[in-house]
Amino acid sequence: MTIASSTFSGIGGGVADIFGSKASKLKAVGNRIEAASYLKAAEFARHSADVTKEALGIKLMQQARQGQHAIGGIEANVAANNMAMSGSALDILADSTAQVALERSVMEKEGTLQVEGYMEQSRALTEMSRSAEVAAKMNERLAQTQKLGGMIKIGSSILSVGGMGMPGGGAPVDPMSGG
Repeated sequence: MTIASSTFSGIGGGVADIFGSKASKLKAVGNRIEAASYLKAAEFARHSADVTKEALGIKLMQQARQGQHAIGGIEANVAANNMAMSGSALDILADSTAQVALERSVMEKEGTLQVEGYMEQSRALTEMSRSAEVAAKMNERLAQTQKLGGMIKIGSSILSVGGMGMPGGGAPVDPMSGG
């Protein structure tokens, strides 16, 4: 009995598919580790947003106190020099008040941008985690398909040797012809 080269090719292809399924399973494990890492990074970004909000509140309170202190200092200088709260003194006071308001506005905008940046980073990382999880599921399904395909290739190649189990020495039987 001669074994055809296609039999060896079929068996080899089946073995390759089975080993490929192992590689796909390992890839799925890597995808799950990647997904977990993305979730951790997303959690850290959300925490950074929370800390930034809290820090912004503190900075705004400090800035308000410094502004009040500066304006109070101007008022004290005007009073100490027996100046009336009019003319140049009022102009200086108005400019200082406007400067304090501008500084506050800039701090609020910068803080809000930082918080929004962290939140967007968190959303993006969460989506990346979902994508990695989908890839893990796909690789698990691929592994199952590869393993099954490999087993079928090996089985059909072995069955083709000498027509094992086939009536007529390996030729398929047509049930309609009775042969």
